[in-house]
Amino acid sequence: DAGGRLLDETSPPMVPEPLMRLVEAERHLSEQQHAFVVRSGVVYGRSGGSGVTEMIDGVRSRGASGVVNPANRISVVHVDDLAQLFLLMLQHDSPPNVVNGVSGQPSSKDVMEAVAVAAGVPEELDEFNPQDAMMLGGFGIYLPIDQNVSGKLARESLGWRPSAPSIVNELRF
Repeated sequence: DAGGRLLDETSPPMVPEPLMRLVEAERHLSEQQHAFVVRSGVVYGRSGGSGVTEMIDGVRSRGASGVVNPANRISVVHVDDLAQLFLLMLQHDSPPNVVNGVSGQPSSKDVMEAVAVAAGVPEELDEFNPQDAMMLGGFGIYLPIDQNVSGKLARESLGWRPSAPSIVNELRF
């Protein structure tokens, strides 16, 4: 949990318990000579992503959206921007071993209001406990965590310039 701090590549990976196996995979890859790791945020875009469609369906079937802590941030990246980042990593002579593929950090409140719009339910948000959030599926496992993660290293070292619409705009329109 970022706890309000902005995390970067020097910060330990921040994943919910069900995804801890990714931390071990990252550790293994970072020890390899010609490997790199992209820590992506929640991926969205092209009518899907890291559980976005599942989250919309969960909110629709529940009939309401909600948040655990409205101030928590959700680190996100559009699938097209993420693809561009991978291409830049492959084209670079000596890319960083680890970069955060994050183009934005909207509040969970803003994201879940947009999910409500996409699901066709009222925008008023219920207060969820962490178990309620996880029951929604999709990226619900991230709602209890403040994910204030920076993608600055990818921008500065590789010239990455994310340009896709924000997750909030994509879900609302």
